[in-house]
Amino acid sequence: MGEMIYKRKKGVNRGERGFTLIELLVVVSIIAVASAIAVPSFVSWGSKFRLRSTADEIAKNMLLARMKAISTNRDVEIKFYEAEKKYEVIHEGKTEVFELPKDVNFGELDEDEGTHLPVDKVTFKPAGHAEIVFNKSTFNVKLYSTAEKLTDKKRKVTVKAVTGIVKVTRGW
Repeated sequence: MGEMIYKRKKGVNRGERGFTLIELLVVVSIIAVASAIAVPSFVSWGSKFRLRSTADEIAKNMLLARMKAISTNRDVEIKFYEAEKKYEVIHEGKTEVFELPKDVNFGELDEDEGTHLPVDKVTFKPAGHAEIVFNKSTFNVKLYSTAEKLTDKKRKVTVKAVTGIVKVTRGW
């Protein structure tokens, strides 16, 4: 009997196949649809993160100002400039300036009084309480995002005058 010799091609086993063009197109279209759904949520997540982190940063700086006033036995003042989108922490003649991100703005800082100042301020005293413009019992820093398609666009940072306690809340 004669011997049958089978020659195998290099790298290809019997029964192995590649992907068809249709299979590849189906996978690519599924990835495209999933990306189209996911990308807008990532964009709004970035705007929401900037708003939340800005409110948290203002609250943190207020708490630090309060602690600095208590530990150094000197007043620490924080001034808010609505039009310039910035605020300053002033202590012992030194001024630190903080700017808001591009899509975060101040709401009206003193809306409760019915007047509007170009600069609003809160002063933390060595005893730990806060002195607020117009002798109000609370000071509110209202922030909002200008980002489109963001449902949760507002944050409020509140300081209580009597205690100097700072709190961040959603909405106004």
